[in-house]
Amino acid sequence: WSRHWQGLSMPSRPQMRKPSFATAATGYSNYENALKNPSAIAVDGDGNLYVADTGNNRIVRLTRTGQANAVSTGGVKLSAPQGLAVDALGDLLIANTGKNQILQLAASGTVSLFNDSGFRFSAPTALAFDTSTGFYVNSPDVIAVDSGSNRILRVSPGGVQVVATGTPALNHPAGVAIDPGGTLYATQTGSTKLIEVSPAGVQTVLIASGLSRPEGLAVDHSGTLYVTDTGNRRVLELQRSESPVLDFAITTEGRESSDSPKKVIVRNIGNSALSISRVSFPANFPEDASGKATDCKAGATLAPSAGCTLTIDFKPASAVTGTSTLLKESVTLTSNTLNKPGTVQTVVVEGTEIK
Repeated sequence: WSRHWQGLSMPSRPQMRKPSFATAATGYSNYENALKNPSAIAVDGDGNLYVADTGNNRIVRLTRTGQANAVSTGGVKLSAPQGLAVDALGDLLIANTGKNQILQLAASGTVSLFNDSGFRFSAPTALAFDTSTGFYVNSPDVIAVDSGSNRILRVSPGGVQVVATGTPALNHPAGVAIDPGGTLYATQTGSTKLIEVSPAGVQTVLIASGLSRPEGLAVDHSGTLYVTDTGNRRVLELQRSESPVLDFAITTEGRESSDSPKKVIVRNIGNSALSISRVSFPANFPEDASGKATDCKAGATLAPSAGCTLTIDFKPASAVTGTSTLLKESVTLTSNTLNKPGTVQTVVVEGTEIK
């Protein structure tokens, strides 16, 4: 039995400045006037900001030092690009909306169609990488809003599948985000509804009314969801995050549970190294002593996309109150998650002890 638990390491936040966009092509001299109807942004592991400059048919990169330049797409012409996403390997995905394409700009500079299986998109817009599986080769799957067909698609180098069409049909899907556990969220500008699609593909309405032209979505590393409620001029925060919980079998005081050990896989879903400085096990849920490896230890460093394993036993040592006692404690891991050394993340563990 194992549970996936994800750590996240990101570069420090860049200091935002007003860069110069003056070029022979635009003739503009400042940040505000150079862009025309910008529609999407993405940040890579080095802290560079990418902007879909939709009205100018280009992607602009703003570096951490405040320099700006148009991203080369290797001769492929952009037409009203409206979606961007960057993965942990530094690859940039571009929704080339006006040409019904999704382009992949590799960190090496090569440009190609992200999906070359013959599938025809219809005005793809918002994009989000699905990193919930933790490990991947080349690039994780992409969730794409195919606005022209009112569908949400899962796109991989090997093919395309429909993730959501809505019941009733989606009405101008606009924003998409996916949380660390693989749950997908989507907004619709033609509806008040916010939908949720579970990893198993079960589609439900998360918010049925009260929204007005909701568009952008974002999910943080803990699973909290943010929604731009455009018509109501507000941003909503929805607490969707739940701590991972390991449930152990009912166990007699002083003995080891029949289902010990259990595993937690910690994965670095960020863009820079995740450094673990401390791991702490509570008294009733010690580190497994049977020889099964726990390689998530103080001093361990996880490269982007790498993982390590915690192995945990349930061996209750507390005095039982009455006939049984529910014990609920936490295994803690201290790391530089979000580039903040000393950040503590917890895995909740519980089990019932009997006499």
